[in-house]
Amino acid sequence: MQAPPFPEGWTERVGTYAVVAGDPVDLGTVRRVLRHVEKAIPRIAEDLGLPTGRRAHIYVARTAAQFRDLQPGPPDAWADATAWPGAALIFVRSPRLRPGTAPPLEQVLDHEIVHLLLGQTFRGSSVPRWLQEGVAQVVAGEYTPKTVRTLARRASGGGLIPLRDLTGGFPTDPLRAELAYAESADIVAFVRGRWGDEALRILVRDLAAGQAAGAAVRAATGESLEDVDRAWQAAVRPKGLLLPGLVDESLWWGLGGLLLVLGAIRIRRLTRRRRQRLVQEEAIEDAFARAARGEGTDPNETPSDGGDPSAGLHGRTPGG
Repeated sequence: MQAPPFPEGWTERVGTYAVVAGDPVDLGTVRRVLRHVEKAIPRIAEDLGLPTGRRAHIYVARTAAQFRDLQPGPPDAWADATAWPGAALIFVRSPRLRPGTAPPLEQVLDHEIVHLLLGQTFRGSSVPRWLQEGVAQVVAGEYTPKTVRTLARRASGGGLIPLRDLTGGFPTDPLRAELAYAESADIVAFVRGRWGDEALRILVRDLAAGQAAGAAVRAATGESLEDVDRAWQAAVRPKGLLLPGLVDESLWWGLGGLLLVLGAIRIRRLTRRRRQRLVQEEAIEDAFARAARGEGTDPNETPSDGGDPSAGLHGRTPGG
């Protein structure tokens, strides 16, 4: 598969690892993309223990028609970017086509770079879907509280998909597909967290070499696929005990701010009460001293310099 020619009038910038092209009105984006991928491709390749592969050709599409028509096959309607490892191609929508709520362009590029590098390493063989999508999400920083919330909802009901079932493909049902993506990211994060970065590299290497999933998992972790699956599900289930809302970082920050405010109010009240008590005790001691000298001052009078009439100091008499 050959890279399609750039549309007439497009400008391009050439780097060591990529050629980036786009409409002249998107020249700033073309330069931004090249700056990022020139650092990201070797970084991600080293992180995963993969070769950098062929020089990538990256197209910044100015219109939806360009994004659709330049590609070797029709992209999904919701796709923000696509990767075609066989031809080392990445297509990305211009920021002019992306909504304000879209993730950062650099994050999208990192996701597609993972697809590109894994696809080239597997040399046309099918990459296990959970590995493909899980690694892409983790490397691109898409493993977020939303991922955990999705797992929490499903884990509490016992509806997780076994790891072996995710090797061949993802469910077509949207809700089950969302769960499959969340599980894939969590599994990759779990393997990295428990067995280290090298385990993930071994897993990718052996799967790319044609090893069966069970053999590759054992080589990477020392455990069977079923044991890893059970250990992962056991780690996921406690998340299901959390209220999904409490996984939301914004809520944690909100609760933290509220606790700080309440704490400040409580400290201020305690400080004021201590100050009032000291003033009252000093006034009473002074009244006792004057009474002892025969000056006739009633020690039960309420202090006039900030005392609290309800502080419970009535009834005391000298010597009583």
